[in-house]
Amino acid sequence: MAQRARKRATDTQKYAFDVGKSAVGAVWDLRNVLWESARLDAWPTVFHSLYDKLSTGAIDDREYLNEQVIRLAASLPNDSHARNLMSSTFVKTLWQELPHPPTSYLGDKYKYRDPDGRNNVDRPCVPYERASLLRRNGPAREHPAQISSFLFYFGTIVIHDLFVTDHEGPEGTLKNSSYVDLGPLYGHNREQQKRVRTGCDGKLKDDTFSEWRLLTQPPGVCALLIAFNRFHNYVVEELARINEGGRFTLQTHYVPDKSKSAEDQAKDKRDFLNEAHKKRDNDLFQTGRLITSGLYASIVLGDYVRTILNLNDNKLKPDSDWTLDPRMHGPNDGTPRGVGNQVSAEFNFVYRWHATISNKDEQWMNTFMEEVFPEGRVDDDPYKFYQHVEAWRCRNAKEEEPERWTFNGMTREHGQTGKFRDDELVALLTNATRTCAGAFGARNTPAALKVIEVLGIEQGRRWGLASLNEFRNFFGLKQFSSFEEINPDLGVAQALKALYGHPDNVELYPGLMCEEAKKVCSPGSGLCPGFTISEAILADAVALVRGDRFLTIDFGPEGLTSFGFQQLAADKEVAGGGQLYKLLMRAFPGWYRPNSIYALYPFTTPQKTLKVFGEIGMPNGIELLDRDPELLPDTLPGAVQQFNDPWDRLFAGLPSSKISSGMAWPNDEQIIRFYEGITRDLICKKALQLQDHKCQIDIVQDIGNIAHTVFAARCFAIPIHDPEDTCTVEKLHEELAHAFEYVYLDLEAAKSYKKRILAYKAKDDLQGKIQEVIKTAHYFRSNRHKCDPFPEPGFGRELVARLAERKNVNDAMREIIPAAAAAAVAQSQAWAQMMHFHLSANDNHWNKIAMHARPKGDFEELKRCVLEGLFLSTQFYVHLNRKKEKKDQKKKKDIDGNKDMNGNNNVPSSNAGHGIELENMYNWAQEKYLPHCSADLLKLRNLYIWAEERYLPQGLNPYVLATAGAAMLGTVARECRNIRRAKGPQGEIMLKPAGGDRVVYLSEDLGRWNNLQDHQRVFFDRNSFKC
Repeated sequence: MAQRARKRATDTQKYAFDVGKSAVGAVWDLRNVLWESARLDAWPTVFHSLYDKLSTGAIDDREYLNEQVIRLAASLPNDSHARNLMSSTFVKTLWQELPHPPTSYLGDKYKYRDPDGRNNVDRPCVPYERASLLRRNGPAREHPAQISSFLFYFGTIVIHDLFVTDHEGPEGTLKNSSYVDLGPLYGHNREQQKRVRTGCDGKLKDDTFSEWRLLTQPPGVCALLIAFNRFHNYVVEELARINEGGRFTLQTHYVPDKSKSAEDQAKDKRDFLNEAHKKRDNDLFQTGRLITSGLYASIVLGDYVRTILNLNDNKLKPDSDWTLDPRMHGPNDGTPRGVGNQVSAEFNFVYRWHATISNKDEQWMNTFMEEVFPEGRVDDDPYKFYQHVEAWRCRNAKEEEPERWTFNGMTREHGQTGKFRDDELVALLTNATRTCAGAFGARNTPAALKVIEVLGIEQGRRWGLASLNEFRNFFGLKQFSSFEEINPDLGVAQALKALYGHPDNVELYPGLMCEEAKKVCSPGSGLCPGFTISEAILADAVALVRGDRFLTIDFGPEGLTSFGFQQLAADKEVAGGGQLYKLLMRAFPGWYRPNSIYALYPFTTPQKTLKVFGEIGMPNGIELLDRDPELLPDTLPGAVQQFNDPWDRLFAGLPSSKISSGMAWPNDEQIIRFYEGITRDLICKKALQLQDHKCQIDIVQDIGNIAHTVFAARCFAIPIHDPEDTCTVEKLHEELAHAFEYVYLDLEAAKSYKKRILAYKAKDDLQGKIQEVIKTAHYFRSNRHKCDPFPEPGFGRELVARLAERKNVNDAMREIIPAAAAAAVAQSQAWAQMMHFHLSANDNHWNKIAMHARPKGDFEELKRCVLEGLFLSTQFYVHLNRKKEKKDQKKKKDIDGNKDMNGNNNVPSSNAGHGIELENMYNWAQEKYLPHCSADLLKLRNLYIWAEERYLPQGLNPYVLATAGAAMLGTVARECRNIRRAKGPQGEIMLKPAGGDRVVYLSEDLGRWNNLQDHQRVFFDRNSFKC
């Protein structure tokens, strides 16, 4: 099963393109290319560039050829063959601009990343490769594209990941590997790695990282790296809990050597268990690192590169999902993958983006420099400079104690080795998004970095780097023939001429920093560095990712597990395919709203992001929030005061009313007849006959979901089939489940945005169908669900007719959809959880149920069994939305958080999201209102009546729930003799706590946790059932 799950995940997520296009499709793609090229006026640029390449062998990058290619690709249809071919060709061109090492190694030894990268291509401590590549310059005014400091904090981690120069060894050697593998967090060698690991359960020490140099950067850099630390620990906890295929099981079975003494056997057993613990710890750690590093690389491509190319500001085709993905397979693609990386010396200078330091970070840097150089004087002598830095490090960042490092005056909780406070870390990151970075270009580097710039120039001379023109020539770019071409600013050009005399003499580092910066191009150019840097970083991004086998060849469920692979799956509908929000919401749960601009689009300032989407439309029509999270009430009375009906989330502006209060529900006889008939028919149709005289069926998907969805359709006259057969029972259940889950179970911020998209799509589809039903007066007489084989209770027509008479169409839909969602989804979940409870009990328990299920059995006793199972297993939740408050109304909260505004003690608690969840109300109600409640049927029914009157999801009637459950339970017990759960993930339901009394369920493919139980397969004896 796990293999099938991995295959399904691979089939759906792999980077492959269908080249089997028809001739008509190919012609249509060609038309799109020609049309968009003409519309964008791209042909002159393309023709000029091709002419330059053929005549001179170089391209004039001042023509913005790459930007025109990006604009063209981002304007083509999302699934077009032409766009795929153009993208793969673009990736191939960038890949071929750089040399690549030979193929990587194979074998068990290379299953995981080595701490220093020596099991990948290019091990550390070898000289920088003397290939001409890129170097980044940086003076600063405000960034023209309003990129925030957050992006450059992330870039700082990447730079320190790629470049750890050995200042004590041979000139120009690296201490690290040339891979995007989160070395600043995990360490660049084994000794550094050991210092940040706990040595238990694969975890890292709380809020630690290995790269002390980041303590010399603005504090937001450390806060961001700590987020990766927390994500790693979250991942390894989930890996251990799921334990896919038993790969993280602790091996404790020891076979003693009886020829040894008892003392030696005891010692051998201790050594065996010690090694077993070490192996499990290492397997968890290494797999967690692969997943976390995979998220890191996905952020590079989905958020970082996307912002660099300004793809969010796409007025040409706002719904385009195009992005530069080096991992892609293109049509007839011969571009290799996973062949390794080796960074060049020039790239060490390409990424020194000092010009982008904001004014706020410059103030911090001035203070820091005063701390490092207390005498107030910075010497340009490299030896003295490093002496000062080393003295500061010895005082503040002892390498052997990363768990004691602090920054920005913050303190750790629980002594000196605990976590930092969430609010302080989130504040650093939020302020980073609000702060506009500096612009690239001459005369914009902070004065405090003068010594760094001088040392950089001297280092380049010692290493004998290529000149600026040599560097450009390596990339096939037109060489500069005048200083005005380097920078048209007359003052800058004259200064360069005075220093170098001829453009060929301009050194790489000063040249990159002084070169003219690109203009904003939407889409195409968002980073706006110098032209040379722009070409280099695109080629380098392709090389770094495509050359890493862990991010390409080995990037799948086999190495990452199904759960890990699903964690890294990008969703184009959320943040344009970005994944930084996953990191922030996992690392700091409760601190980001699902539609927070600080989580979804943190790499540009909020003002710029809102301006862009104000012009092209909010993504998915969802408003972005640019304010801080608000405190939510901790008590039930507080919740009642501040929150409204939850369905306002989907039906804003429409008045709510409880349909069940005025509805004539079917009587017990109708309910029993319907549920017994449909349950038996489903068992007959869905049961799969296996060997060994047994049958298999999924009691959730095949029985519970379908039966309750058909019942809801009959109650509320929702058509199950239309003439085109586009609406099946399964689709109806899926749509109702999306709506229900968003309203009642939307308490995980990292998944909430997608839930909202699915819920609104479902609501729109359901509204369209129900509108037609309500508008057509005689619909039910002419269309008696003739495609539906199940019996009809006969009370839906009257209900809808009555609603149509006394309400308008919108008001009627406002009542029908919430009630149908609760009736179908809540009841099917109640059935699933109740059956899981009964099947988990002992044989005597089920024998008792089977006895009452006989034709002359006691139906009331069956209802008692149902209510008992529901009471002890089912979890219904209240999810309320905050009322719209007046501007002058202030929220109050008691300091100790244990009392509400009226001094009442806490009752069901809330979760810090955009809504509020009340803990399992039945447990709370039993404690508060029924302190002596037993399994007595009357009291159980009274409890459900009490809950229904106050808090049950709209449309869920306790009498229907008990009667329907008993009819289904009795039918299953009669028809499925010797019923038992299937072995493994198909039948054994894995769940985990998710706040309060809430639990979530592991999906059948082991890839994700769901709010709704989606499966449970059972076996029963074949000879006991006859259709």
